Amino acid sequence: MDPLKLAIIEEVKNCKKKFADSTIESLYADFFLHESSLRLSYYGYNNIRDVFTPYPFSIDFVLKPRHLLGLAKAIKYPYFLSTTKLVLFSDSDALMIKLYGNVGTFLDNEFERTK
Repeated sequence: MDPLKLAIIEEVKNCKKKFADSTIESLYADFFLHESSLRLSYYGYNNIRDVFTPYPFSIDFVLKPRHLLGLAKAIKYPYFLSTTKLVLFSDSDALMIKLYGNVGTFLDNEFERTK
């Protein structure tokens, strides 16, 4: 298991009493969409956003596979993605998007950079 994900799950367990009896393995599977990805499920997002500071960005374009690849390679901390928003939980990741001006430009650039 990824040490970053384990640390996040431990912190959520410590902050939210409802998870006291849950196993790390079950929360790991419930919070993340895939074992090798930092992308949060909706359930994971709803529980993590109360513990860590969320940095939301609106998405006003159609997400393409290249955007998902760029996001997976560029973002170093967990994130939630829907068709209308991207929510980051790292101020450094959020700063990068702000420097690019918007999510679309950031993702296009990251995809091209990591080809």
